[in-house]
Amino acid sequence: MRFVGERKACAAAVLAFFATLFMLNGLVGPPAFAPMFLALAGSYLTGFFGVVSGWFWARWFAMGLGFSGLILAALLGWQIGLDPVVWIYGGSHAVVVLALLGQGPSSAFDGRKDWREKYKMDDSAANRLGKSIINAGASLPYLILAGLAPKQGMAAALGFAALAAGVLGLRAMVRLRTWGVLALAAAAALVVGARGAGWNMMASGAEWSTIAAAVLLCAAVAPFVGPIARRLRAG
Repeated sequence: MRFVGERKACAAAVLAFFATLFMLNGLVGPPAFAPMFLALAGSYLTGFFGVVSGWFWARWFAMGLGFSGLILAALLGWQIGLDPVVWIYGGSHAVVVLALLGQGPSSAFDGRKDWREKYKMDDSAANRLGKSIINAGASLPYLILAGLAPKQGMAAALGFAALAAGVLGLRAMVRLRTWGVLALAAAAALVVGARGAGWNMMASGAEWSTIAAAVLLCAAVAPFVGPIARRLRAG
């Protein structure tokens, strides 16, 4: 329970920094990349407001963004070496994860009794939901790249559809709607389809981004596969 407020402030500061950075890139950078950067800014801004406001799912979502940054830093380190930019990007996202990790920060968000009593969530159900939101949140930047980075043809259509399904699925999950699981599964299938539709941008890392998005979305769906299967058998 120590330094919970300070840890929230550290995470919020990093999220605000990247929201501002991506917004500036969207406003003054190449117009073709503006939608992608502005959407990235929106995702970090959502995490910032969620952490500051204490929304029950905000810790999970912000940790997902943090893990996303760590994955990207690892990919960049593998491609270009341990450049200082890689250390800064990965380290700042590690701050978000470490600041929100543990029972102390949890008590200010998903550990609160009010929302658990409202939605009748026990520890098992809350942990399952948390894993799903963390993985879905981690997939969001990669879905944004798949859906809004410049490309043409079927890859563009499938990438945008994957982004739309992922955003709707994530929103449904935080509102505790069962159909959100199906939307996330559809987003995983669509992003794989976008990769197979001729999106050949290996130099920019987009190929790895689609793989990361698909894996993270499958991980977001996985906690609910067993309960859904048991419910179908019982019905």
